[in-house]
Amino acid sequence: MTPETINVAGIPAAANEEIDKPRFQTTLDGVEQRCSKCDEYWPYDAEFFFKGSNGKLYTYCKACYYEMPSMQKRLAARGKRRSV
Repeated sequence: MTPETINVAGIPAAANEEIDKPRFQTTLDGVEQRCSKCDEYWPYDAEFFFKGSNGKLYTYCKACYYEMPSMQKRLAARGKRRSV
């Protein structure tokens, strides 16, 4: 077991890296949202994120959504295996 680096707040360094990365960022192209699965920033619109029933966009991008095992199983059953 390797010792972890602890910051002043008592949070392990690995956990602190996640806290430091904001969910949204503003660029010249507009607002981008960080995907909670692949950790990449994508434009905050329906082209990259599905919209939930509450009208908000999902926290993970469409590419990661299609890579989920449950979605792969559903697509395979329909004969529409999708490559991203």
